[in-house]
Amino acid sequence: MKPLLADGARYHQEMKTGLVIAATLLGCGDDGMTTGEPQTLALHAGGTKLLAIQPEGEDWRPLTVPADGEVSATIPDGPFTLVSVCDEPALFDYYVVFGGTGLRELDVYCTTPPNTVTVSLAAGSTARGAIGNYPLRAGLSWELAPGTYDITAYDNSMSPPRFEIRRGVSITADTELTFDLASAGTPLEEIVVQTDALATETVTKSTRLHTAGGTRMTIPSTDDHAHVWRVPAASLVTGDRQSVSATASTGSGSRTATRGIPNTAVSAVLTLPAGLTSTIVTFGPPQRATWESA
Repeated sequence: MKPLLADGARYHQEMKTGLVIAATLLGCGDDGMTTGEPQTLALHAGGTKLLAIQPEGEDWRPLTVPADGEVSATIPDGPFTLVSVCDEPALFDYYVVFGGTGLRELDVYCTTPPNTVTVSLAAGSTARGAIGNYPLRAGLSWELAPGTYDITAYDNSMSPPRFEIRRGVSITADTELTFDLASAGTPLEEIVVQTDALATETVTKSTRLHTAGGTRMTIPSTDDHAHVWRVPAASLVTGDRQSVSATASTGSGSRTATRGIPNTAVSAVLTLPAGLTSTIVTFGPPQRATWESA
């Protein structure tokens, strides 16, 4: 089977094991901001024997998996838990996935979906990017359903970093992507991000672009965390949106805040949540977590 990653995608490589419990924390989805509207998830669950979802505060909902493994689930906005049981021959594999607002698609398949194509970024490329929910970097490939995707890329090794957005690209066969951002890319614009982090905490920052076509690309701050970059408004279309995040970390934990930003924002102030003074986790059943904040 293939290991589930934190963004709901899988590496294009094989791994066999006798017992796998893949517990993946997806936080609050793309940007942690609830909308109040129902959310619909596309679940790719080929080969799955049992599939169930539990919106926060509600009972488990069993989901019927058709022959093609494609499942659509509409649930209330907010956090949820998803369980997928494979029960492959000679194996007993299952995933426990925690997700939330902003997620549109998850791969929890037990067998490789049919009719997929492989998408990769050319070896040696210094660019990084995304196609749909899948991050792109050199040496990494993904199995995707044929379709139309927005494809994004950026290169933090340039000063300022440069990016490119390719919208509505038809992917119908195995594809190796190349980018010449030095000549064809557009400079990113800097945004000043301030937080109330303590002097004893290490702060990392990033922005995330959500394209109208369903691709999400995270742009981390520079290595010294002094500069944060966003896509300029002139390169965006109706339906695109951006958010900014900051994480303050110590040796014992971290605090993260996220907020949406206007496409022309030059600065943002993030108020971090209180740190936890104690936590107790019970893996269940049922799964529970209790904590006290500072």
